[in-house]
Amino acid sequence: LAVARHVVQQGAPQSGDQVTAIKQAVELLKEAGGLIKIEDILPFFPDFVTIDNFKEAICDSLERYNNQIEELKTEMEEATEIAEAVRADLKVLG
Repeated sequence: LAVARHVVQQGAPQSGDQVTAIKQAVELLKEAGGLIKIEDILPFFPDFVTIDNFKEAICDSLERYNNQIEELKTEMEEATEIAEAVRADLKVLG
């Protein structure tokens, strides 16, 4: 996160505009391979930064969360099936 903060806070003065700092930060997100998320770096940006600049990163983040939710749903369904099978086995044995 310290690197992300540096990219955001130092990127704009060096480049002359906030858009370049945003692009650098989004590139850092991609390079981090999911270790750093968009919500981790948003607090480092000034309040006036428009969300349009983060559209791609936000959409990617939402897609990852959706995939995680679907995986968890599948795991829950499998756990429910296993629990039902255990209950049925216990009834037979009990």
